[in-house]
Order: sequence, then C-alpha cells, then structure tokens
Amino acid sequence: MQVELVQEKASRSDLLDHFDREVSRLNDIPDVAIDKSKETAIRDITFVGQVQTWIIGVYKVEGGETHVTIEMSSKDGSQRLVLPPKVVAHVVRQVAVVLPHKGRKRRGKQSNAFDSISPEQRKKNLAKARIAKMKKAKQAKRKSR
Repeated sequence: MQVELVQEKASRSDLLDHFDREVSRLNDIPDVAIDKSKETAIRDITFVGQVQTWIIGVYKVEGGETHVTIEMSSKDGSQRLVLPPKVVAHVVRQVAVVLPHKGRKRRGKQSNAFDSISPEQRKKNLAKARIAKMKKAKQAKRKSR
C-alpha cells in the first residue's frame, strides 16, 4: 500500500488570524501613526508564583475611534484580542462615569447612616473607636520590642 502525501499551499488569509489582520490594518492607516501608543508589557506574578505577561497597545483612528490590542501569555499558552471601538468606549464610560457615581452614592449612604445616629450613640461609637485604636497601638508597640 502506497501513501501519497498531499501538501496544500496555504493562502495568506489562512496564515493570519483576526488579531494579525487587525494589527496590520491599524499599522497601515497613516493617521494612526500619530495616535498610536507604544505597546506596554506588564508581568503579573500571582501569589503562588505563576507568571502571566500582558502586552497592551492602543490605537486611536481618525474620527475618535480607539482600538485596544491585548496579548496574554502564560505557561498554559497565549491569547490575543482586539477590542473594538464600541467595547473600548463602554469600558472608558464605565470607569469615568458609572464607577465614580456609585462610589459617591455609597459614601453618601454611609454618611447618612452616621447622621441618623443620636448624639449620645455617636459619642459612644467614637469612644469605642479611640479605645480600639489605642489597644492596637499598644499591641504593635509590644510586638516591636
């Protein structure tokens, strides 16, 4: 029995995945060169010593669209993503608008809860907090000896 090996020629589109095509396209756009950040590498070492390397690139295209490329590699392999402008805009909006609003709202509720306490109870709570702080300082001083 004779086995014939058939070798297919791979086309260029078969060799390049979505990430490769998008990064090539973004690098070929002339207006991007002005607003392209230098790729940043971040090494994340977990508590147990596992290392992940993240490479992040930001491209701003004419018209205000921002594309973000993310590459992550670890002992388990690598992953590559291109975040489209809609996703980037949503993340930026969440960080800039939604999260600060939620924090202000939470802090407002906490201060309202403190204001609803009677003056006598407030004095007791502050006294307890001072005593706890002094005990903690004494314990730290003993440990340092």
